[in-house]
Amino acid sequence: MLRLGRIKCLASNAVKSSLSLSSTPQGFLEKHESTESRHAKDNAEVVIIGGGCIGASIAYHLAKFGVPNVVLLEKTELTAGSTWHAAGLTTYYHPGINMRKFHYDSIKLFEKIEKETDQEIGFHATGSIRLAHSMEHMNEFKYMMTRHGWLQSEEQLLDPETIAEMHPLLNMDGILGGLYTPGDGHTDPYSLTMALARGARMYGATLLQDTPVTGTRQRGDGTWEVSTPSGTINAKQVVNAGGFHARQLGQMAGLDLPVVPVHHQFPRTYAEF
Repeated sequence: MLRLGRIKCLASNAVKSSLSLSSTPQGFLEKHESTESRHAKDNAEVVIIGGGCIGASIAYHLAKFGVPNVVLLEKTELTAGSTWHAAGLTTYYHPGINMRKFHYDSIKLFEKIEKETDQEIGFHATGSIRLAHSMEHMNEFKYMMTRHGWLQSEEQLLDPETIAEMHPLLNMDGILGGLYTPGDGHTDPYSLTMALARGARMYGATLLQDTPVTGTRQRGDGTWEVSTPSGTINAKQVVNAGGFHARQLGQMAGLDLPVVPVHHQFPRTYAEF
């Protein structure tokens, strides 16, 4: 599974290694026609397996960086897997420095991709308050504020009185304080994926739906054969963006990825008036 932090490195290496390939893959294995291209190509620089938000984002960024012959394969429809289950929460906050940078870049992308692709994504920056019920939590928030001077997103440490004023419906029993991040919010995962997919196509990527991957095999020269019901694609790079199917995809390549899907359970309550 490819870590997102390697996308730029992959893009750079892929551009360098693609000089011998035409910008358009040669040959087509027709499956059936639709308003969207649904055929497998014989050759690709990068094959992305999985048509969720992450797969569409990788296709968008690689194509925008100038990588030719980017092909995304989705076994059913875009967003039909993990993305369909996502809540769409968008947060600047993260205790890790590197992941926080990804969060920042992602939200900045959300703010501009609607205009770039003319596709609404339902992004709303409502702000969020993280509540501290113990001194351990408060000390964590205070530590985060010591690094605020070189973090790009705005944050504020709040006392209980300010929290109660900002959110009058909260039960303030046991709340010692909180951390307010004004730029946090939420978006619609489906619409966001559609915008990323549209952008990927704009920059030359090919997105194939109804094209499940049935096998992968690495050749002696390091390239890959990606098998589908429509035929085999020869690729220099393969990206596993299979979401909760990522482990099965990894097993096709002889990898045992520590990815396990978990069903989330939650209670539903009803108010009686």
